[in-house]
Amino acid sequence: MNSFKNIQFKAVAGALLLSLTPPAMWALSLDLAGVSHRQFSLEQSPLFLGDTPPANVMLMVDDSISMSANFAFSHRDGSGDVEKLGSGGSRDGSRDEAQGMARAADSAALYYPWIYPMPAELPCLDGSNTAIPAALPDENGTPLCGQIAPSYELVEAWNSGTDSTVRDAHGETLLIDTTADLAEAWKLRSSQYNPLYFDPERTYSPWPGVNEAGVAFADASFTAVKMDPWATASTTLNLSQLISGLKSAVILTDGSLVYAEHKNYGNPGGDARYNPAVYYQVNATTGLPEAVDVNTLSAAEQTNFANWFQYY
Repeated sequence: MNSFKNIQFKAVAGALLLSLTPPAMWALSLDLAGVSHRQFSLEQSPLFLGDTPPANVMLMVDDSISMSANFAFSHRDGSGDVEKLGSGGSRDGSRDEAQGMARAADSAALYYPWIYPMPAELPCLDGSNTAIPAALPDENGTPLCGQIAPSYELVEAWNSGTDSTVRDAHGETLLIDTTADLAEAWKLRSSQYNPLYFDPERTYSPWPGVNEAGVAFADASFTAVKMDPWATASTTLNLSQLISGLKSAVILTDGSLVYAEHKNYGNPGGDARYNPAVYYQVNATTGLPEAVDVNTLSAAEQTNFANWFQYY
């Protein structure tokens, strides 16, 4: 690089010498003889910029309620094609790009942000939120407890056969509308369709660092996963227990809104209690979904599921 600069400098100097008279040429030649071999460097940025300021880093944390959503679908075009399972669009009833929610039905604006009873403080099990409001909440409203997506088992039990014990228990005769993401509700709990859901092929580790008491984050307990790993007094959930009484708002085929309750309806309705520790995989041979109950797996696999639930 310096050799190239010297060549450029000498070329310019030679052009100047040709335009000078002999006495001036001799004088300038004497000065340039010493200068042309000196080492120098050119500025690599404009001089008017002055000093370069240090880099600025801005950390932004979004703690809005939408950050607790359990879905990350890519899209939904409103076609009802379950292979295009998506978020269901925005809460204003349009079919816009994904907002991290599952759509209950194509014909109405009911969305499910959650698979689990989250956030924990929502009154889902104590009976205090049993009335369905005339209008569902908008982006600035208080989330409806019933916006927890119903389980695949509950939807299937409700819609099964001509004489459903589940429908009878709710005093209903109509089926649940499954023209949108509930068409195959098992996909909500399959990492093959919902990338936020538990993937059995991955190993989930605790967060690095410590909680609010300065204690290092450790493996989660399958029987007492924390809803907030940071808080020492966090509420917990026992993943080994089936949940009765959890209600999900659903849309029937006539467009009406009702609460469907997860519980054991006996035969012929079957057990529709809510299992918080299950995932679905597609059988490569049959192409059909298969439920995997984590309660039947090894202790290590249960811990891996618990770590996913608590930290991811």
